[in-house]
Amino acid sequence: MRKMLPAALFLVATVAQAQVVTEMTPERIREAIADKKTAGCYTLKKGYACFTTPYSRVVQAARSAKREYQPFTENDVTPEMVAPVVEVLAFPQPSFVIGSGRVGPPIDVKAVVVMPKGSKDREAALLPTATADLDSRYQNLMGAKWDARGVVARFPLFALTESHEVRVVYDGKGCSDWKFNLTSECGFQFKLDGVK
Repeated sequence: MRKMLPAALFLVATVAQAQVVTEMTPERIREAIADKKTAGCYTLKKGYACFTTPYSRVVQAARSAKREYQPFTENDVTPEMVAPVVEVLAFPQPSFVIGSGRVGPPIDVKAVVVMPKGSKDREAALLPTATADLDSRYQNLMGAKWDARGVVARFPLFALTESHEVRVVYDGKGCSDWKFNLTSECGFQFKLDGVK
C-alpha cells in the first residue's frame, strides 16, 4: 500500500498538468478564439495576482477584439500570445491604515518569482525570463492620486504546476499571512483545475 501512494500522487499531478495546453496548434487557436467560458487570466488570489497561458492569452485577445467590434482571426494571433510561457500579473496593493483598513496609498510590487510550494530556500526560486511594468493610477474619493507599479513576469511553461507557488514581493506590507500579520511577501499556489 505504501508503494502505491506515491504512484497515485504522481498520477494525480500528471492528470492536472495534462489539461494545460502546451502547444497551440491551428486547431487549438481556433478553439481558443471561439471559447466563451475559459478565463483570460486565471486568478491566483482575487485582487492580488492572476496568470495567463498561451491558450488563455488567445481567448483574452479574441474577447477584447469582440468587445471593440473588431474581427479576430488566426492571422491576428501573434507569436508572443502563443509562446510557451506562463505570465503572472501581480497588482499593487492598497496600504493598511490603522482603524480604516486597506485604504492608504498603493504599495508597489518589487519582484515576482516561482518557488516550490512552502519552500524557504531562496536558492530554489525560479526567476522570470522577462518582466514588464504594469503601471496603474489610483485615486481616492477625496481626489488624491497615486501612481503604483505592478509587474508582469514571464516564466517557462514548466513552472506551471500545483507543486509551485508564485511569490510576490511588495515595497511595503502589501499582504498578510494566515494569521493576518502584515507582511511584504505573499505566496499564491497555482490551482490548475479548469486551466487550459
